[in-house]
Amino acid sequence: MAHGARAVDDPYEFGMTHLAQHMHEATAQGPPRIEIHLYGELRSLVPGSRPDEDTVMWVAHVMNETFEQLTSRMGLTPEQLGDCFIDGTLAKKSDIVPSGARVALFPYNMVLLCGGQHLKGHGYTRGELDVDYY
Repeated sequence: MAHGARAVDDPYEFGMTHLAQHMHEATAQGPPRIEIHLYGELRSLVPGSRPDEDTVMWVAHVMNETFEQLTSRMGLTPEQLGDCFIDGTLAKKSDIVPSGARVALFPYNMVLLCGGQHLKGHGYTRGELDVDYY
């Protein structure tokens, strides 16, 4: 469990809190939230976070907010981000972030090993192109 976690009660205001408290609040009948897991240097968004623990930030959900708007609200630029995910699916800038989503944010220097081209829609499959994958 995370050493600490950030929470956003107001969609534009950040504060420090303990993860367990906000896990309870997120499941209670409070304002809808988004669970954001941070990796690499993005862990610095949560003061006191450690690389040997999960680093989680809870932010208020904003209706019809795109992934790009969410990361901008968090003060992040596209240049700071690598491959990121919404509920386990590779995130695109225009994806709407649903209430209760689990978002994983990786920094620019942490991307899928193969480049993730099969996830990013390059269009090639083993049947279309003879590629030695190993």
